[in-house]
Amino acid sequence: MLTHQTIDPNAPSKKPFVLLRPFIALWHWLLPPSQAHADRQSRSQRFAAIAVVTLVCLAAAGFAVFYAKPIQDAYQDWKANRLVKQARSLVDQGEIYQAVMKADEAYRIAPENVEAIRINGEFYSRMNRPEAIYFLEKLQKMEVATTADLQLLVRALSAADREKEAQELLEKLISERAVSDSTLLLARQTFGKDVYVFNMLPKLKEYVKEHPDDYRNRFRLAQMQVESNIPSETRAGVAELWELAALDKAEGLEALEYLSRFDNLPPDESLRLIDRLQNHPRATPAHGVLALRRKLKMYPEKRNAIFLEGIEKYGEKERGELLPLVRWMVEEREFQRVLSLLPEDQAVTYQPLLENYLTSLTMLSRMKDLERLIEDPRVDMLLTPAMSAFYRMHLAYVTGKPPAELRERMEQALKRATTEAQEKLLLSIGTYGEKRGIVDIAEKAYEIVSQSRAPAMRMQGLEGYLRTSRANGNTEGFLNAIREAAKLMPDNQSYLEQLVYVNLLTGRDIELSLRNAEDLLKKRPNDSFRKLLVSLAWWRLNYPSQAAENLKRIDVTNLQPGQLATIAAIARGTGYLQESRNVARVIRADAPMLPEERSFLRAATL
Repeated sequence: MLTHQTIDPNAPSKKPFVLLRPFIALWHWLLPPSQAHADRQSRSQRFAAIAVVTLVCLAAAGFAVFYAKPIQDAYQDWKANRLVKQARSLVDQGEIYQAVMKADEAYRIAPENVEAIRINGEFYSRMNRPEAIYFLEKLQKMEVATTADLQLLVRALSAADREKEAQELLEKLISERAVSDSTLLLARQTFGKDVYVFNMLPKLKEYVKEHPDDYRNRFRLAQMQVESNIPSETRAGVAELWELAALDKAEGLEALEYLSRFDNLPPDESLRLIDRLQNHPRATPAHGVLALRRKLKMYPEKRNAIFLEGIEKYGEKERGELLPLVRWMVEEREFQRVLSLLPEDQAVTYQPLLENYLTSLTMLSRMKDLERLIEDPRVDMLLTPAMSAFYRMHLAYVTGKPPAELRERMEQALKRATTEAQEKLLLSIGTYGEKRGIVDIAEKAYEIVSQSRAPAMRMQGLEGYLRTSRANGNTEGFLNAIREAAKLMPDNQSYLEQLVYVNLLTGRDIELSLRNAEDLLKKRPNDSFRKLLVSLAWWRLNYPSQAAENLKRIDVTNLQPGQLATIAAIARGTGYLQESRNVARVIRADAPMLPEERSFLRAATL
């Protein structure tokens, strides 16, 4: 080794940085850099160095063995968290399937990762899958479940028909967590209106009594009291709303907005409401327009003066503050005033104003101006592709284009509105298709809206889906819609009647439907439709005498054609041939009905 060393004895000595010298000396002791350094070490130094190196290696091996699992878990958690972020990003982009796959992969990589469990619970809950219960209960057992997680678990249990567990969990959630608007809405949907009021009113009253400065929950309590339909509670709720309305806080303004929904306020309270809406420190032009709406209801003979007052107060506002006035004018069909107030150059700079401007042109039949604006590049840049497609669809109709072209444009509008998730526009497309006889496209639009996460929007979609699926003879769609509507509005007896009826038409849950039908009939013994439900249930169970008994003294004047067809088939099947012919005779051959009802009509007219 000495023959390979090139040592220059005259080379200047290069000493390392002073703070590094102890570490370099230790390193040279453990691992001599040259044979000369090794030769200068004593036997005991060599053994000590070997012992230190051995101990370090053993410590490193022990550390690796002891911490291998935590290190692996940390890596898997990091990887799972990254996949969860990717999944949420994919949801925002509308890539739902890919997002679900990413969430599933995250859980497989790290089964104990909280975010992976949570996102799977969310996804399965949205899909109404029972797997959601497993993931959300796992969060609960790990004691990391948030209020939102527990709310999802309540919905999942309710969707799985585990109502008792859902109600117990909700009661626990209400008693242990802060009350929020989302919790109150969930309680209303889970308990039903009457039980909801019975359970929640005492709890909120007790809370408000202990926290009189919590204006948010005072407002919630007042809302609940007003909506309870209990006269004493309603009066107390209105009184509380007026107390809150006197406050110069945000809750005071919300109380005024809520009071403005009441159509039957006494004149003195209406005047008080108008004054407060106009003079509240936090009031905006939107609240001023609410005051003008109320004033117009009180003094319809002063219509022109009230609109002039609105134009004088808010006509010079910026476009965002001008919008409530323009929207109100459109609702009141003051289309010419809109065009007079709103210059075209201003309308094409702000989409909400532009939409109202285009509506006014449409209602005034100024189709040339409408077509010119739709083709204007400024408008094309401002409108979303869905809105542009909607107006082009409308132009195709008003200009008398062939039905095939109108249908094509409506399908384009539906596709783009679906892509952009514009639920209000989808409702408009549904209404448009209903009015113009293109009911199949209308049904698709309503079906999409019926899956909305916003309860009010979802309810509108379901109502449209019910109408159009029946008109199109789509029994499965009608059944799905009525089932969801009954779940969303459990207090609505009409939805329950329709659910029982379509279950009996399709031969589902006959014995349960019979019990429900008999319970409904007990509440209204003279209701013809409920008599039909009981009769149909007995007929499905092959008890013709009971079926015929419930059809006696039934009033058929207010029943739909499909329901009449059902009565005719039951009457024929139970031996009342003449009565069956009499009922079938009044049914038009082209009357809209479900396929099962039409098969009943054919059976009755054989």
